[in-house]
Amino acid sequence: MIEEKEYCADIVTQLHAAISALYSVSDDILSKHIQGCVVDAFKGRSQKEKDNKIKEVKGLIRKLHKL
Repeated sequence: MIEEKEYCADIVTQLHAAISALYSVSDDILSKHIQGCVVDAFKGRSQKEKDNKIKEVKGLIRKLHKL
């Protein structure tokens, strides 16, 4: 769009649509990770694995807050 010298507002609109789509995909992946990997870790007996998953999810939340 930039190379075709499209109207700036249209470019910004398209960028935000793409960003929104990426956030949606990210949300889906995170949800599936929690429902799968994290739940599996908590069904297991290993306290270390549970602690690692908690640490992992907390790290992801911290990263998401920075966006």
